[in-house]
Amino acid sequence: MSPRRGVAAVGASAVCALALSACHQPVYLNPKGEEQALMRVIDATPKYRGKIKSISCPSNYPPDKGKPYTCSAVATDGTKGHVVGVQSDNKGNLDDVQFVK
Repeated sequence: MSPRRGVAAVGASAVCALALSACHQPVYLNPKGEEQALMRVIDATPKYRGKIKSISCPSNYPPDKGKPYTCSAVATDGTKGHVVGVQSDNKGNLDDVQFVK
């Protein structure tokens, strides 16, 4: 093998290795996006409207259809609890959102 072909083969192998390692990186839900989405759902639900002051979601939560997604929450009266939603797909969409004290 000529030196040029050897360099090209090593370069191509490095590119393939980088591409494969990037494909296997864990995927996590965007916590800020989920916090905003949960707040919109909470505000649209008469039972909870205006009762939640803040929501804080974890940054290392993988999308997983059917799995509950739990975030810390503080109610407007200072009560601490959790906002829980069930992931309706693998894209971070949530159903059945509830505030649990």
